[in-house]
Amino acid sequence: MYNPFLLWKLRKCENGQAVDSVFERHNISDYNRRRGYLSRCMGDPEFFFSGESSGNSEKELLSKYLTVRSVFITGSWR
Repeated sequence: MYNPFLLWKLRKCENGQAVDSVFERHNISDYNRRRGYLSRCMGDPEFFFSGESSGNSEKELLSKYLTVRSVFITGSWR
């Protein structure tokens, strides 16, 4: 279940730093959970990542999160 207040706060963010700040204030450090919230804000689009996959390493999870955050901030999903 997603916190409606957190979704509302994320929708108001204008840059990546603001998005990260909202997550930090709500003690959400898990990159998968962050991606879930951003995806929910965008209407739950499907994301596909290409390239070599090394499982769920921290580096890979961060890379995926930053990609989704960039899509969210630029509004290219609209």
